[in-house]
Amino acid sequence: MSEIKLQPWKQIIVHDLVQLEPDELFSLILKGAMGHETAVLPDVFWRATPDGEGFAWIRNLLDGSEVAAQECLQSRLHITFLWFCRLDEYRPEIRVTYKNQEGILRLCEADSFEAVSIPAFLKAIQWT
Repeated sequence: MSEIKLQPWKQIIVHDLVQLEPDELFSLILKGAMGHETAVLPDVFWRATPDGEGFAWIRNLLDGSEVAAQECLQSRLHITFLWFCRLDEYRPEIRVTYKNQEGILRLCEADSFEAVSIPAFLKAIQWT
């Protein structure tokens, strides 16, 4: 029988981090989706810290290049951008209007190793 080993990321590297107000973040997501021929809305992740402070975010991972594969083998995850807002209460859907177009964003309750670490990281940042 094969041994199965679960190995969380040793390092999550965020290259670009932007904090927005909830309305700004959700409008930007809808605007980006409307710019494509077939509007596909990205996953919007949500998770709270143990003390109940919630965050919603979208992120983009480093592409499937050879460099990204090598980093993955070293257990390093590269997030090219992470846009987030504080959102204390989980809502499965968020209705957003942009230029008279309405869209529905679905929040995913994030539970991956990556997602469990991100809210604590965001909360610890000292914004000036």
